[in-house]
Amino acid sequence: MKKLFIIVYILIFFFLSSCKKYLDIPAPDNQLIKQTVFSDNKTATSAMLSIYAQLEGESTLYNLTLYPGYSSDEFINYSTGQYNIDMATNNLTADNSLVLSLWSRLYKYIYEANSVMEGLANSPGISATIAKQLQGEALFVRAFCHFYLVNLFGKIPIALTTDYVTNSRAQRAAIPDVYSQIIADLQQAQNLLTDQYVSATNLPSTERVRPNKWAATALLARVFLYKGDYTNALNTSNSIIGQPTYSIVPNLNDVFLKGSSEAIWQILPEVANYNTVTGGSLILSSTPSNVSLSSQFIGQFLSGDGRALSWISSITVGGQTYYYAYKYKAKQNSPSISEYTIIIRLGEQYLIRSEARAQTGDLTGAVADLNVIRNRAGLSSLGLMAKEPTLDSIYTERSRELFAEYGHRWFDLIRSGKANTVLPSIKNGWAATDALYPIPQSEINRNPALTQNLGY
Repeated sequence: MKKLFIIVYILIFFFLSSCKKYLDIPAPDNQLIKQTVFSDNKTATSAMLSIYAQLEGESTLYNLTLYPGYSSDEFINYSTGQYNIDMATNNLTADNSLVLSLWSRLYKYIYEANSVMEGLANSPGISATIAKQLQGEALFVRAFCHFYLVNLFGKIPIALTTDYVTNSRAQRAAIPDVYSQIIADLQQAQNLLTDQYVSATNLPSTERVRPNKWAATALLARVFLYKGDYTNALNTSNSIIGQPTYSIVPNLNDVFLKGSSEAIWQILPEVANYNTVTGGSLILSSTPSNVSLSSQFIGQFLSGDGRALSWISSITVGGQTYYYAYKYKAKQNSPSISEYTIIIRLGEQYLIRSEARAQTGDLTGAVADLNVIRNRAGLSSLGLMAKEPTLDSIYTERSRELFAEYGHRWFDLIRSGKANTVLPSIKNGWAATDALYPIPQSEINRNPALTQNLGY
């Protein structure tokens, strides 16, 4: 599969990947290249697969864990870089290069997904079945990236084209409008994709490395939850939980292995000597130079919680103990590939359904879902509670279950309103406006239609 990821890189280097900033891409003279890339099933598929390779290989998935982990109460920063320090202390400025990298890369992948869809629309050499698959995947990626952009930055431009003039003048759309576009993309992706996983050669596969219908459905359930549409969040998560393809892995040590039955979407390793960038970067072998888990975070785990034993490890150097996320256990220079990066998994769907049930009045069902996650961790079942204690328990369980996974804790603090009570005690100078990252100043300079978030 790696070979097919590479096939089209040279062909599309200037077409897809050479642009430094998506919202400032000049009109290219690329028609010949586009015709070449989208001339047949093989090259068109490789154009789509290259986006997944970049998500992992450019450390974007890892950074979507690292930076929100800095911003929340999960991580302690040890980097001496000023931008890292500012991220960890919630002292961001509009010229922070870490913030710019998230913005730029997510919009770059949106650009590439749009390029795939535009290429497919004008390529009769691609079979109808493959075209549907690729269009569904491109819509999924576009929705995935817009989801992270709107949760990190608030109002953002909605990018639906590769047209330079349109992109260079794009204004920030209201958050409800962004969510409406994300939902529309995911619902269309559901209709285009099948429940099967396919390989790089578009044959049925047991590897879950290309999004299928259920990956789009899982992300849609999360979007409905964040939007506060609890009825749709409940119905959507419920449709996945009942699928025989997916099941909660009993052994916590096996959850993040390649081929995990809990995985709804994984990414293949793309960096030499790594299984996953996350595992290779978070696992400590000496005094941390980048990040460790914070003592506040470690302190929330109950005695006997298997996640503290299986998903957290430590190293002691000079009498000082440092804790680190150990969900992925293969660090750099592992002799074989045993782990793929899991982006969406079934455990989250139980927590989505639990929260949606609580919000719609089914407290018995909410606690039952919560206990599926607790029992897997070796904790006793909770009894029936009133709505507010149930919701508090769900957020606590989300923190223990989804830590060091793509900003879940940061987003939960913001959307629950708990950030302003949890973070002031551990973040000097915390302000409510810190809940959104600044729009990169360089992007505002290029496009005067962009405005800045409050507080920056």
